[in-house]
Amino acid sequence: MNSISLPVSDEPISGFTRVAYHENLVISRDLNMTQEIRVVTHNREGVPILEALGELSPEQRRAAEVRYRDQFVSRTTAGAVVDQTGKPVETSTEETVSQLAFFQSICIDDLKAAGMQINGKTPVLSMFYAMIQQEIGKLDKRAVL
Repeated sequence: MNSISLPVSDEPISGFTRVAYHENLVISRDLNMTQEIRVVTHNREGVPILEALGELSPEQRRAAEVRYRDQFVSRTTAGAVVDQTGKPVETSTEETVSQLAFFQSICIDDLKAAGMQINGKTPVLSMFYAMIQQEIGKLDKRAVL
């Protein structure tokens, strides 16, 4: 595996497809985590739009670069709370847990219950990458991307 990516919801106005790419995961001294994601819009042929601009006037090129530039999304566990299923909720919601505590409590059985095919030979990094990919999917479902 060379990167972590996931097709996400189509671009709402044009209907072009989009792919979210994991850019970075930072674990701070206090163990809070910040995930950075790049969302790339693709044309109907599946090529990133900014790579397939073709012959455009300078004005058209600038407009396309503004409209279809890669989007960067950053989310952190610092100060975030979730419900018992890991879904982010408002801090005033009853029965919440810090998002960091939720992630720290995930065990192998939880990953299996989430549909991961895991056995005694599954590399730890494969599980970690799958968790990062799942988080990208959760952000897309919440319309954050």
